[in-house]
Amino acid sequence: MAARERDQRRLRSITKRHLWLLDSLRYKGSVLPVIWGPLLSMTVFALLVAVAAVTYGEPLRLSNSVVPMLSVVATLLLVFRNSTSYDRFWEGRKDWGQTIAIVRNLMRLIAHAPSLPPPPPSPSISPSPSPTPPLTTTTTSHPNQKRRQMQDEQKMAIRFSVAFAHAIVHHLRGQQALKHDDLRSLLPLTFIASYLSANLAPSPTFCPSPSASPSVPAQPAAPASFPLIDSDDPALRQVRMQRAMPDVRAPLQDHSTFATVTPADYPTHPQMPLPLAITHELTRIFVGWKRKGWLDSVGPAGLNTFNQLLSALVDQMQNMERVARTPIPITYTIHLKQALSLYLCALPFTLVQEMSWKMVPLVTMISFTRLSHHPSAVLKSTIPDV
Repeated sequence: MAARERDQRRLRSITKRHLWLLDSLRYKGSVLPVIWGPLLSMTVFALLVAVAAVTYGEPLRLSNSVVPMLSVVATLLLVFRNSTSYDRFWEGRKDWGQTIAIVRNLMRLIAHAPSLPPPPPSPSISPSPSPTPPLTTTTTSHPNQKRRQMQDEQKMAIRFSVAFAHAIVHHLRGQQALKHDDLRSLLPLTFIASYLSANLAPSPTFCPSPSASPSVPAQPAAPASFPLIDSDDPALRQVRMQRAMPDVRAPLQDHSTFATVTPADYPTHPQMPLPLAITHELTRIFVGWKRKGWLDSVGPAGLNTFNQLLSALVDQMQNMERVARTPIPITYTIHLKQALSLYLCALPFTLVQEMSWKMVPLVTMISFTRLSHHPSAVLKSTIPDV
């Protein structure tokens, strides 16, 4: 054991000493998987310019004043995007840290706030000449059973609280959460079955209103044709979003038939994200504690405190969704790509006369430093790995 710890300390010291070199040569986790296509294109373009200018003697030369003018515009755009990307990353990290803090506070209240109500006072009985001995087994079994029930519900609520944090991670990553063992080990099987049946339930039934013509029959509900809300397939998720949006081209009213929507009750409401379903289940548990009198010891504000923490969790979920799913404006993306393309395409024509073939690797290195701020690479760095 001592030799193993000594080897681990030596490995950590070597890794710390050569961390800069290892990071500079690292491929996984860098922007190279994102920008290798444009980087290879600029290298091939610079090679073609060098072949045309050096081998065939074509007069491909630009003035040295062109590149500085394009460089100023591209630099301003890249600096603005770099600062914005760090702000988004920091905001997402703060939201995730606040979510963990709220979950910890919720678990602390779940563990200590509930308590059994005091037993009702027994009526005074006049002493009898031959008193019967008290039945201790029947008088103590009922409170112990209630206490075990309360402890089991506390453990279940704590597991739901931890599951909320794991469900947020899979929800933001667009993964099918219930396929992972970290959630299946925390959620009870009854909740998983009800959630699956709710998300696979048919869509709401369309029925005519009482004012409609009786000759028009009610339209039956269509069978379910969509998967869970956090499906791994982005194409299916996009189709489901398009189906959920109303048709703006349709008239507001159809004078022949007035149709109303009869939504289904929870838990048969389709398309509910798993984190929200967990908050619904926690709310049901806390309301049940209030009805049983388990929150009377913390006063009338006990249930309000739990509701405030759950509302804070939903708010943090919305903030992280906004950070993770807000796309880069298409106008800015197009303008930045155009500015970078003009700048990088002008470099070979400016340097080929003086540097000849040496211009190709230099253009590749300059393209790497510039394309590392490409919108796709920046978007990869702005989403925190929660």
